[in-house]
Amino acid sequence: MKLSLLMTGTWYLLNTASKCSHLMNHGMKVEPTVVTLTLSPEQTLSVSTKTRRNHQCWEILQVYNLTPTPGKLTLKGARPELDTKIVIGEIVYDSYAIMYYQKRGQITMKLYGRSVDNLSEPMLTQFEELAEKQGLGLAYLFPFPTYSHCGEVDQNHTVSPYAEQLTGPAWQGSKVHKQISADLII
Repeated sequence: MKLSLLMTGTWYLLNTASKCSHLMNHGMKVEPTVVTLTLSPEQTLSVSTKTRRNHQCWEILQVYNLTPTPGKLTLKGARPELDTKIVIGEIVYDSYAIMYYQKRGQITMKLYGRSVDNLSEPMLTQFEELAEKQGLGLAYLFPFPTYSHCGEVDQNHTVSPYAEQLTGPAWQGSKVHKQISADLII
């Protein structure tokens, strides 16, 4: 599948619908999150996610693999049963995207916007209606702040599946790596 270059660039996480236990327990403490997507020559989607954890900005680097089915991607887990299946449900390239993430049978939906300034009521209502169809009513919606996003992040606060390539601490397998990764994936 060829992914449109229009999908690349900066997206702000506006809302999440999920029964994820971390969000259920800490949902009122969500932090501003910004995602930058880059299409690689290998036809994978490089994903840089920046957010705060304990007042510190972190960057999480991931690779979404394209599948033969348009609009579907996979984030590879340590084992196939830990893969995260991703579906681009709706997208208006210059406005918003609604994405579905499925891991171990659990579905999480995320609403991304190109801007935090023009949040339209119809877009937010559409997301809520689609979430309701997945059994994710208002109790499972977690709006994200639209201010104070992270800028540059130093290498010591970058988490990557390729941690051994970083010059900073080896985060792979660490408690910090696992918690930050869990917070962002689902």
